[in-house]
Amino acid sequence: MPYDCHLEVSSLTPRDRVSAYLSHCKPTGVVYVQKGTDHRSRSEWMDHMSGPHKACGVAVVDPCDAHDGFARLTSLGVCGALVLGRGSTSTAQWHEQIRQLHEELPRHWHMELELPWVAAAALAPLLARTDRMFCLTPQPTRACLSSAVATRVLWWLDMGNAYVKFTGPHVKECAGSMHGQILRNTPDRVVVGGGETLPWRHARWWDEDFISLEQADENAQRLYPFFRTRPIR
Repeated sequence: MPYDCHLEVSSLTPRDRVSAYLSHCKPTGVVYVQKGTDHRSRSEWMDHMSGPHKACGVAVVDPCDAHDGFARLTSLGVCGALVLGRGSTSTAQWHEQIRQLHEELPRHWHMELELPWVAAAALAPLLARTDRMFCLTPQPTRACLSSAVATRVLWWLDMGNAYVKFTGPHVKECAGSMHGQILRNTPDRVVVGGGETLPWRHARWWDEDFISLEQADENAQRLYPFFRTRPIR
């Protein structure tokens, strides 16, 4: 896959395993997704990257990152903030958290929302007209979703300020109606990535006729600034 838009790392992820993955698969662009909150680890991961590919970062951020912290992360190639969905947070609470983060983040950053489909659908009318790009990274589920949830998510994608990211763990559930509808109706809003904390293989989407390789690459280049980040040493 020329662009792997989701490679999860944390302070515990073995660097030699990631290096072996990058050497074997040789992606043109990689998005490192920092799932932990270790600030030092974020910088170390961006500094660790090497090879011919371009790279971006998405990180969990907090109030300590405001102002100069965001400037430093941007200089390291970070281009997005990750919002993790945990617990029984209400729609109003999610909206307030995202609103506050929206006010703090650099304008060119996007937000990646790792939320259940139902939560994403509830937030759609609140965020679809926000001057910020969002990327939904839905939590894998085999549960059947209502047509209202699917309709609202598809409407948000049509509004133009949201993408959906499918990763390796989603491959097995892609026969489901939700993923099928998105891939059929809005293929230009889908990015894909391996998603493995310790990556072993690609998510072979195009082998199953989910999305073409060319479409996935074009989408990745639009959402992530692969050609605007610093050169990798």
